[in-house]
Amino acid sequence: MNKLTDIQLFNTLKSGNKIALGELFNRYYDDLKHYGMYIANDPTIAEDCIQELFIYIFEARSRLADVKNVKSYLFTALRRRLIENVDKRKAQELRNQKIVQHVDIKFTPQDLIESREHTKLTNLALIKALNNLSDRKREAIYLRYFNSLTTNEISLVMGISNQTVLNMLYQGLKQIRKDEYLRGLLS
Repeated sequence: MNKLTDIQLFNTLKSGNKIALGELFNRYYDDLKHYGMYIANDPTIAEDCIQELFIYIFEARSRLADVKNVKSYLFTALRRRLIENVDKRKAQELRNQKIVQHVDIKFTPQDLIESREHTKLTNLALIKALNNLSDRKREAIYLRYFNSLTTNEISLVMGISNQTVLNMLYQGLKQIRKDEYLRGLLS
Protein backbone atom coordinates (compact mmCIF):
# COMPACT_ATOMS: atom_id res chain seq x y z
CA MET A 1 0.00 0.00 0.00
CA ASN A 2 2.82 2.44 0.73
CA LYS A 3 3.73 2.60 -2.97
CA LEU A 4 0.31 3.98 -3.92
CA THR A 5 -0.09 7.69 -4.57
CA ASP A 6 -2.15 9.79 -2.19
CA ILE A 7 -5.02 9.89 -4.69
CA GLN A 8 -4.95 6.12 -5.12
CA LEU A 9 -4.97 5.63 -1.35
CA PHE A 10 -7.80 8.12 -0.93
CA ASN A 11 -9.89 6.38 -3.59
CA THR A 12 -9.13 3.00 -2.04
CA LEU A 13 -10.18 4.40 1.33
CA LYS A 14 -13.43 5.66 -0.20
CA SER A 15 -14.23 2.08 -1.19
CA GLY A 16 -13.93 1.04 2.48
CA ASN A 17 -10.32 -0.12 2.81
CA LYS A 18 -9.12 0.48 6.39
CA ILE A 19 -5.51 -0.25 5.45
CA ALA A 20 -5.58 2.73 3.07
CA LEU A 21 -6.94 4.87 5.91
CA GLY A 22 -4.06 3.74 8.15
CA GLU A 23 -1.50 4.43 5.43
CA LEU A 24 -2.78 7.99 4.88
CA PHE A 25 -2.86 8.52 8.64
CA ASN A 26 0.75 7.35 9.02
CA ARG A 27 1.89 9.31 5.97
CA TYR A 28 0.56 12.66 7.21
CA TYR A 29 0.27 12.36 10.99
CA ASP A 30 3.52 14.17 11.86
CA ASP A 31 2.89 17.10 9.49
CA LEU A 32 -0.72 17.43 10.62
CA LYS A 33 0.23 17.28 14.31
CA HIS A 34 2.91 19.93 13.84
CA TYR A 35 0.45 22.23 12.07
CA GLY A 36 -2.27 21.42 14.61
CA MET A 37 0.03 22.45 17.44
CA TYR A 38 0.39 25.91 15.91
CA ILE A 39 -3.34 26.38 15.76
CA ALA A 40 -4.47 24.76 19.02
CA ASN A 41 -1.30 25.26 21.04
CA ASP A 42 -2.22 22.02 22.80
CA PRO A 43 -0.90 18.59 21.75
CA THR A 44 -3.94 16.76 23.11
CA ILE A 45 -6.39 18.87 21.12
CA ALA A 46 -4.25 18.54 17.98
CA GLU A 47 -4.03 14.76 18.33
CA ASP A 48 -7.74 14.40 19.11
CA CYS A 49 -8.72 16.49 16.10
CA ILE A 50 -6.47 14.48 13.79
CA GLN A 51 -8.03 11.24 15.03
CA GLU A 52 -11.54 12.69 14.74
CA LEU A 53 -10.75 13.87 11.21
CA PHE A 54 -9.67 10.42 10.06
CA ILE A 55 -12.68 8.80 11.76
CA TYR A 56 -14.94 11.28 10.01
CA ILE A 57 -13.26 10.62 6.65
CA PHE A 58 -13.79 6.90 7.03
CA GLU A 59 -17.38 7.20 8.22
CA ALA A 60 -18.27 9.72 5.49
CA ARG A 61 -16.23 7.98 2.77
CA SER A 62 -19.23 7.26 0.56
CA ARG A 63 -20.22 10.94 0.57
CA LEU A 64 -16.75 12.39 -0.02
CA ALA A 65 -16.13 14.17 -3.29
CA ASP A 66 -13.09 13.42 -5.39
CA VAL A 67 -9.98 15.13 -4.08
CA LYS A 68 -7.25 16.50 -6.33
CA ASN A 69 -4.65 16.97 -3.60
CA VAL A 70 -4.98 14.83 -0.48
CA LYS A 71 -2.40 16.75 1.58
CA SER A 72 -4.15 20.07 0.96
CA TYR A 73 -7.52 18.48 1.75
CA LEU A 74 -6.23 17.10 5.06
CA PHE A 75 -4.63 20.41 6.12
CA THR A 76 -7.81 22.33 5.27
CA ALA A 77 -10.08 19.87 7.06
CA LEU A 78 -7.82 19.77 10.12
CA ARG A 79 -7.62 23.58 10.29
CA ARG A 80 -11.43 23.85 10.24
CA ARG A 81 -11.84 21.09 12.79
CA LEU A 82 -9.25 22.64 15.13
CA ILE A 83 -10.77 26.08 14.97
CA GLU A 84 -14.23 24.63 15.67
CA ASN A 85 -12.82 22.57 18.53
CA VAL A 86 -10.88 25.41 20.07
CA ASP A 87 -13.92 27.64 19.70
CA LYS A 88 -16.08 25.15 21.58
CA ARG A 89 -13.57 24.68 24.39
CA LYS A 90 -12.37 28.24 24.82
CA ALA A 91 -15.11 30.47 23.40
CA GLN A 92 -14.60 33.45 25.68
CA GLU A 93 -10.80 33.31 25.56
CA LEU A 94 -10.87 33.12 21.77
CA ARG A 95 -13.10 36.17 21.48
CA ASN A 96 -10.65 38.14 23.58
CA GLN A 97 -7.58 37.00 21.65
CA LYS A 98 -9.25 36.82 18.20
CA ILE A 99 -7.53 33.50 17.48
CA VAL A 100 -10.44 32.36 15.31
CA GLN A 101 -9.53 35.00 12.73
CA HIS A 102 -5.82 34.22 12.62
CA VAL A 103 -3.34 31.56 13.55
CA ASP A 104 -0.47 32.70 15.72
CA ILE A 105 2.44 30.67 14.38
CA LYS A 106 5.78 31.14 16.06
CA PHE A 107 8.78 29.62 14.33
CA THR A 108 11.24 27.64 16.40
CA PRO A 109 14.82 26.62 15.69
CA GLN A 110 13.58 23.08 15.10
CA ASP A 111 11.47 24.24 12.15
CA LEU A 112 14.50 25.65 10.39
CA ILE A 113 16.79 22.76 11.27
CA GLU A 114 14.35 20.35 9.60
CA SER A 115 14.01 22.53 6.49
CA ARG A 116 17.55 23.72 5.87
CA GLU A 117 20.94 23.52 7.41
CA HIS A 118 22.04 27.01 8.41
CA THR A 119 24.44 28.16 11.00
CA LYS A 120 22.95 28.65 14.45
CA LEU A 121 23.40 32.41 14.29
CA THR A 122 21.68 32.66 10.91
CA ASN A 123 18.85 30.44 12.14
CA LEU A 124 18.23 32.64 15.16
CA ALA A 125 18.27 35.79 13.02
CA LEU A 126 15.88 34.22 10.53
CA ILE A 127 13.55 33.08 13.32
CA LYS A 128 13.50 36.62 14.67
CA ALA A 129 12.70 38.00 11.22
CA LEU A 130 9.95 35.40 10.69
CA ASN A 131 8.38 36.07 14.07
CA ASN A 132 8.29 39.80 13.27
CA LEU A 133 5.87 39.09 10.39
CA SER A 134 2.12 39.40 10.80
CA ASP A 135 0.27 36.24 11.84
CA ARG A 136 -1.23 35.65 8.38
CA LYS A 137 2.11 36.16 6.58
CA ARG A 138 3.77 33.73 9.01
CA GLU A 139 1.05 31.17 8.38
CA ALA A 140 1.36 31.50 4.59
CA ILE A 141 5.15 31.18 4.74
CA TYR A 142 4.86 28.20 7.09
CA LEU A 143 2.49 26.37 4.77
CA ARG A 144 4.50 27.20 1.63
CA TYR A 145 8.07 26.67 2.76
CA PHE A 146 7.75 24.27 5.68
CA ASN A 147 4.96 22.06 4.30
CA SER A 148 5.49 22.53 0.55
CA LEU A 149 1.90 23.48 -0.22
CA THR A 150 1.24 25.35 -3.45
CA THR A 151 -0.27 28.82 -3.34
CA ASN A 152 -3.59 27.37 -4.55
CA GLU A 153 -3.54 24.85 -1.71
CA ILE A 154 -2.66 27.57 0.79
CA SER A 155 -5.56 29.69 -0.43
CA LEU A 156 -7.90 26.75 0.26
CA VAL A 157 -6.40 26.08 3.71
CA MET A 158 -6.50 29.74 4.77
CA GLY A 159 -9.80 30.57 3.05
CA ILE A 160 -8.40 33.46 1.02
CA SER A 161 -7.77 34.10 -2.67
CA ASN A 162 -4.68 32.81 -4.45
CA GLN A 163 -3.65 36.40 -5.23
CA THR A 164 -3.82 37.30 -1.54
CA VAL A 165 -1.55 34.34 -0.75
CA LEU A 166 0.92 35.46 -3.41
CA ASN A 167 0.85 39.01 -2.03
CA MET A 168 1.38 37.83 1.55
CA LEU A 169 4.30 35.58 0.54
CA TYR A 170 5.89 38.37 -1.49
CA GLN A 171 5.46 40.96 1.26
CA GLY A 172 6.65 38.56 3.96
CA LEU A 173 9.80 37.60 2.04
CA LYS A 174 10.44 41.23 1.17
CA GLN A 175 10.18 42.14 4.86
CA ILE A 176 12.58 39.32 5.81
CA ARG A 177 15.09 40.46 3.17
CA LYS A 178 15.02 43.96 4.68
CA ASP A 179 16.04 42.67 8.13
CA GLU A 180 19.39 44.41 8.59
CA TYR A 181 20.86 41.93 11.06
CA LEU A 182 20.02 38.99 8.80
CA ARG A 183 21.35 40.81 5.74
CA GLY A 184 24.60 41.41 7.58
CA LEU A 185 24.95 37.70 8.35
CA LEU A 186 24.25 36.64 4.79
CA SER A 187 26.54 39.13 3.08
